[in-house]
Amino acid sequence: MSKRPLPGDPDGARPPSLALADHLKRLGHAAGDELRKKVRSGISDHFGEFLAQLPPVLAGQGPEGADLALTLSDNHKSWLDTYLQRVDAHILGGKGHRANGAALPERTPAEVTQYREALVNAEAFHRKLVNELNTRVDRIRLTLFLPIYTRALAPVGLVEALSDTADALGWPSSFRPLLFREFEERVLGNLASLYRALIGALRVI
Repeated sequence: MSKRPLPGDPDGARPPSLALADHLKRLGHAAGDELRKKVRSGISDHFGEFLAQLPPVLAGQGPEGADLALTLSDNHKSWLDTYLQRVDAHILGGKGHRANGAALPERTPAEVTQYREALVNAEAFHRKLVNELNTRVDRIRLTLFLPIYTRALAPVGLVEALSDTADALGWPSSFRPLLFREFEERVLGNLASLYRALIGALRVI
């Protein structure tokens, strides 16, 4: 005996297939929000520590580096918030925009080269864990709408977010190699725990 819909039940007047699709979509959005919270928390820890460690490195790079170290220390929260916003925008499938609506500056040929080298280096980090994360998300997508773009969580995506952040906050081109190099060592090299946590969270969806 089939269950009759209750008065006022929003699913009662719709075909079961539509009701199921809506239900799966709601579940997917909830799962996506939970994963984004885990990403934000994990990235915030790693990137916040990176920002705290970078000024002493910059201070040893001459007067310009010392000035940049002070500027970075004074703008720690702005850097952290901007980076997290960029990562979140990439996770949702977008590239994000600067807060003031201005276009991102054109990169010089040297900056383009530095950026490409950083992406190539990033590919080598955590490839096995990232592939497992992608596989699990793809399996879930067979039955559940999941608004997450895992490429944004791969090391390459995190480097892209860093480059966007540096553009938005006016990081000088002469210090781009140091920024990428330190990011690779201090952030990308220590993301295994974040990827394992995300993979574990996907197992219960």
